[in-house]
Amino acid sequence: MKMKNLCGFKKYRRFLIALVPITIILSTFSIYYTLNGNIQGFMKLQDFQKHNHQHSAVFKISSALLETDSITALGTNTNNIVIEEISPKDEDSLNIKLNYHSKQSTLIPDLSDKETIVSLAKMSQNAYVRDPFTGDWQNVTDQNDDSFGWDDDSIRGHVFKNEDQKIVIISYKGTSSKGLPGTGQDGDTIENDKFNDNLLFSCCCARVTYLWTPVCDCYMDSFTCNEKCLEQNIRNNSNYYKQSIEIYRQVKRNNPGYQIWTTGHSLGGALSSLVARTYGLVGVAFESPGDLLASQRLHLPLPFDPDFDMIWHIGNTADPIYMGTCNGASSSCNLAGYAMESRCHSGWEISYDTVKELKWSVDVRKHRIKTVISDVLEEMDVPEPVYIGNGKGTENPCIECFDWDFVNPEPEPEPTLSLTTTRVTSTLTTSFTTTLSSSCVGRNFVGWCTSYTTF
Repeated sequence: MKMKNLCGFKKYRRFLIALVPITIILSTFSIYYTLNGNIQGFMKLQDFQKHNHQHSAVFKISSALLETDSITALGTNTNNIVIEEISPKDEDSLNIKLNYHSKQSTLIPDLSDKETIVSLAKMSQNAYVRDPFTGDWQNVTDQNDDSFGWDDDSIRGHVFKNEDQKIVIISYKGTSSKGLPGTGQDGDTIENDKFNDNLLFSCCCARVTYLWTPVCDCYMDSFTCNEKCLEQNIRNNSNYYKQSIEIYRQVKRNNPGYQIWTTGHSLGGALSSLVARTYGLVGVAFESPGDLLASQRLHLPLPFDPDFDMIWHIGNTADPIYMGTCNGASSSCNLAGYAMESRCHSGWEISYDTVKELKWSVDVRKHRIKTVISDVLEEMDVPEPVYIGNGKGTENPCIECFDWDFVNPEPEPEPTLSLTTTRVTSTLTTSFTTTLSSSCVGRNFVGWCTSYTTF
């Protein structure tokens, strides 16, 4: 609520609470690619209208009495308002914390529409292409020349903009692999991609056996791992989660007034869901490994209520990475050095049953986004979404790494310098010796002294 609304409230005489929105100032990050053209009629949209707010307002005590009808300025009614705290700010001002529900329109993609899903999947595929409108690029925007980034060996992607609907979509690149065609022409991110796969989707630093090289030092003992250590490593500035957050912040800063969605394929899909989970955005992930494990380690909000969850995972049942079965000694992921041990998604799942309907066998090649678009998304009917939530609210709860113990050991005490003080006491001892002198005062007849006097 703007201050002019608060001034308008002064003419009324009933107690209420005003609200000042809190604006998050977002920092910068430069590794992304921007497409400023309008997305060409790419999808159907739906309104999502349910938001919870918790804010504080400071105002003069004399303006705190408001009429009932003035509450309409908040977009709700008095039954939805809960006063959580009232505290004095100064002699004539109050600081009031309130919690209320209001209806605010949020555009979400209509994922019952095939064209919408295909358009988002094409954006995810484009994240693997360095130069737009070349190679495997799928056209979803007009031609333009604004481009930058792609000069590093870490996270990459593209940004698409819809001027009409005021929507910006960030598409994060997934894992590049020499053994899997369609995952990018450049091989310079392969090692970093693999490192982040093993960090995000393994139970403990990709320490599968003693023959593996762990990606962090959190392994403690047989099936025992330091949980706090894992959390700190995922948040490390040099790793993809933190970098994807910085990309979102930069895009948000460059596009004020726009709603931001995220999307991606494989590792990029997991990153898109983690960013969306962090900031309450719309996120659509394609063929993503399980993101629930990383979400829990990052302590991201995982709502039980599907009305508040705007994250969807779209995949097919023949993809072992999406299904969480690409693990074990003989799996293709394991043989290539990828510890893809997570299997649980959060939010919604839209799973195409290609094993049953297309008679596909489970094969890591069914993970390719290009294959999924042409043979699955464009050909099959859209399945009904299933709400997974946080994995615990389903009939068959999804549990990650059930055979591992995750502990938080007490930090080792810092070494202390022990000082011992020795007090030395000197005692002066003085010895006195007295020498007595004597003199003879009486002698016998032979001259011997028979009587003395001392002094």
